[in-house]
Amino acid sequence: MRVAPGMRAPACSPSGEAALGLRSLRSADVAFAGPGSPTYALREWRESAVGDALLDRLQRPGVTIFASAAACTVGSLTLPVYEIYKAGARPHWLEGLGLLRPFGIDAVVIPHFDNAEGRNHDTRYCYMGERRLRALLEQLPSPVAVLGIDEHTALVLDLGNDVLEVQGRGGVTVRGQGVSEVLPAGLRAPIATLRDLLRTGSSPGPVDPAPAGPVEEGASHPAGPTIVDLTRSGESRFRRAEQAADYPEMAEALLDLEATLADWWATSLDPEEEIEPARSVLRSLIASLAEVGRAETKQLSSLLATVAEGLLGLRSSQRSLGRYEFADQLRQILVAAGIRVHDHGEESTWELPHR
Repeated sequence: MRVAPGMRAPACSPSGEAALGLRSLRSADVAFAGPGSPTYALREWRESAVGDALLDRLQRPGVTIFASAAACTVGSLTLPVYEIYKAGARPHWLEGLGLLRPFGIDAVVIPHFDNAEGRNHDTRYCYMGERRLRALLEQLPSPVAVLGIDEHTALVLDLGNDVLEVQGRGGVTVRGQGVSEVLPAGLRAPIATLRDLLRTGSSPGPVDPAPAGPVEEGASHPAGPTIVDLTRSGESRFRRAEQAADYPEMAEALLDLEATLADWWATSLDPEEEIEPARSVLRSLIASLAEVGRAETKQLSSLLATVAEGLLGLRSSQRSLGRYEFADQLRQILVAAGIRVHDHGEESTWELPHR
């Protein structure tokens, strides 16, 4: 077996040792790239032609593995994790290597999608959290969406046979451009399933949840849904309701997810370790609902202020014309709507009662 010795090459024209490294990368049976800085990897790989070599090897037989920071670089855009999370830069994207685009997958890859290291603060989505992820999603050009890969989880793309598999303990979330769906662990389906989901927000049909190949004697069958599966399902339901502005359904999704976590806590052998990431999701969804409520309240207050100021202006003009009966009727309308009116000589002010 030939294994690529490394994916870091000097930023110069391919000659000598650099050219040998690129040839090795193209021809190796297995190539692996993992943790580090996505921004650093992008710079080094572009300047050294490693990016072109990676794209070339994806079109040949062999295994190419991207994990953590390296996984961030393969999509159409790249998440600069360190610049945003540690240096405090505003959420933004960098141009990615676009290695998946030739295969009909126009997406951004975000690893560590279910990270829960923050415990008291949201570190999901590769340490971005819900608020910064929302800002990033708003910057995505159509039709690019996010492929979020949970920790200890692999999205395997068999490009030769046009088959995808989700392996490991978590799932793969497709989010953005009007879609929020989770591909669960154990899924095996045509890659067209992912392409159609990214393009239209819907799957072309049933998929096969069974693992690839024959089941060996003594091998275990896929287990039932995990707490990660159940949490992702609840989150997808909440996001669909959020996109439809169906606030009662958003609340119902939260209540059902809370009940699911309570049931899991009562029956799990190791509830504390298993349920903490789910709690983080629930807290984030509650915060999202609160943000929606604040935005709706602000919009309503602005509209109410416009109406109240307009009616008070009309009332003042009617009083100046001596039409006191009509002016009193306008005051009664405001009072009936719960608005307090205070007259100060020729001027009037209004306020809402404190609750």
